[in-house]
Amino acid sequence: MSTAYELRLDTAGGVLVAALGGEVDLSNVDEIEDRIAREVGPETTGLAIDLRELTYLDSSGVRLLLNLNDRLRGVRRGFAVARARDGVVARVVELVHLGDEMTLTDDIEGAVEAAGGSG
Repeated sequence: MSTAYELRLDTAGGVLVAALGGEVDLSNVDEIEDRIAREVGPETTGLAIDLRELTYLDSSGVRLLLNLNDRLRGVRRGFAVARARDGVVARVVELVHLGDEMTLTDDIEGAVEAAGGSG
């Protein structure tokens, strides 16, 4: 049984914005990755992930972020994450040093800009 999550997809300045809410774990991470990957088109300049409404992130969710980062960077597109400010998700991001692997910002506007958005 899949854990409840919310994924809102939008674009801003050529950047795909994926806002996650609820919980990301082993039960739903593949579905989330597939939904995001289907939306990345040839016109997409980058991907900005918004974690600010996420309440839970396990190691499979961390792997998702690392995979997306590698995939986008591999095709010379930008990738950035608007991190959670506090709670479990913020602690996980801090503990695994995600900032060493990808661009982290405090808001989605910063993530869109860092991912290559023009506005």
